[in-house]
Amino acid sequence: MTRQEVPRSPGGRIAQLLERSPQASGVLAQALSLSSESLAQMLRQPEGLSLSELVTAADVLDVPVTYLAGQTDGAHSLAVSLRLGQAQESGVPERALQYAHMLIRRLTLLDSWQGRSPGALDELGVDYSPLYKEAGQRTAGKVRDALGLGDQPISDLVGLVESCGIPVAFQPLPDNLHGINVRDDSNDQVRRAIVVSSGDYWTRQRFTLAHELCHGLYDDEGQIIVDEVDVPQTLPELRAEVFARHLLLPTAALRREVEAARARQEHAHALLVRLILTFGVSRDVVLKALVDDGLVPPADKRLAMLETAPVRDLMARAGQAQTWQELCEGQDEASGSPWLVERAVQAHGDGLLDISVVAELMGVEEPVVRRMLTEAGW
Repeated sequence: MTRQEVPRSPGGRIAQLLERSPQASGVLAQALSLSSESLAQMLRQPEGLSLSELVTAADVLDVPVTYLAGQTDGAHSLAVSLRLGQAQESGVPERALQYAHMLIRRLTLLDSWQGRSPGALDELGVDYSPLYKEAGQRTAGKVRDALGLGDQPISDLVGLVESCGIPVAFQPLPDNLHGINVRDDSNDQVRRAIVVSSGDYWTRQRFTLAHELCHGLYDDEGQIIVDEVDVPQTLPELRAEVFARHLLLPTAALRREVEAARARQEHAHALLVRLILTFGVSRDVVLKALVDDGLVPPADKRLAMLETAPVRDLMARAGQAQTWQELCEGQDEASGSPWLVERAVQAHGDGLLDISVVAELMGVEEPVVRRMLTEAGW
């Protein structure tokens, strides 16, 4: 079925979803105390289902009851898109999509118990200039101003993004996929989740995360935004690339570092290493920023050497091999959202959530979680 072919009746919508999840038919029939034949007959009735039946079906199918009731369409519901196989058209592996969906479901659940806290940048006015590069740079400056960051390095980028109400997790993704940003506006509430590839270098992970934050701030279109290329192909992607660069490495800070290096007659490789380690950006981001900001001419011969030399060799020449190694250790480890885990632990301690939710978010077995919580004094 195409996206336009959505049945009008609640029963028809349920039947359409069940076509792609045959195993759910038995679960739903049991939940409604019906035989399989009686369930099929009920779904064919044009007059509709009772509210309790719709709620039960929504719970079994893990979709918004408002979609089943015909009050909202499924175009922006990640759960519906997953059930109908539409989300998979993005090319993102099913496992990654399901993980992102889990983050949003758990965020919704925690908000229902604890309330939704205002995001740190809810009142930020992003720049909508048609000059997308300038808009990205200005909005990055607005974020820094709003959070009082000045032009200093951002040490806890995950914490910054999650303070905006967007859970962040690092999970295995295909080699060509840096990250995904998923959007769900079910139940009259827009929520997002970001999954970053745990297979990238930590500097690339930070850039991807800053890039995805821009999509969230602008509420860019697309239920699933896939970050799979290094060269932006669309204007919103270009804006996000420029935003990420200026959020992580502001022009004023870069200029100050370059001027100080020139005053000390510092070697170019030493400056590059310091910028990578101080601001947490990749070699490519630094070199492009130097050229874009007019601090180094594009034809500078030093660029060719810095572009081709292995980063670990540059680090060794600058006496930072050990620091680089330590920063790279553990960068490929999968991890859940620190913000959601903290909230889930608190909710479990308050008797609101089962420990299974905490375990799911942490990605570990329940006995391990129990031991960890006990050792932490919970």
